[in-house]
Amino acid sequence: MPLSLLVQALGPEVEDVQAIFRSVARKTPAMQTKLDKCLNKWNQLWSSSHVYIERLKCVEIVLTGLEEATTVVSEFELKLASYEELPSNVEALQVVSFMNTSWQTTLSSMMIITMIVVHYHHRHHHHQLYWWDGLWTVL
Repeated sequence: MPLSLLVQALGPEVEDVQAIFRSVARKTPAMQTKLDKCLNKWNQLWSSSHVYIERLKCVEIVLTGLEEATTVVSEFELKLASYEELPSNVEALQVVSFMNTSWQTTLSSMMIITMIVVHYHHRHHHHQLYWWDGLWTVL
């Protein structure tokens, strides 16, 4: 069962605990302290699970981008492998050079778009992004 569903399933139980506490006629400071600790832990768990879910969405976006980039690179490799020799005339070399430049531009664009999507996704969810060891980290 996904984490988000597990956390959601516990929500009614937490509400029941709060309702039971409200119905207790003689509340002691110790009982209030225990309830406060329980609710603080619940809020931490809820917040952590949402950050975890957002991170998973980010990973999914990056993996999709990597799959697309891998496909493009594979296509480029096949095209490059089809050249047994580079052409000897200038015009044909310019065509090959243009194709290589086009491939580089395509790959760079894909990387930039993926980074923009990841950045937007996290800004939209009010998290800050930090670049760490080559991976986006949410703190």
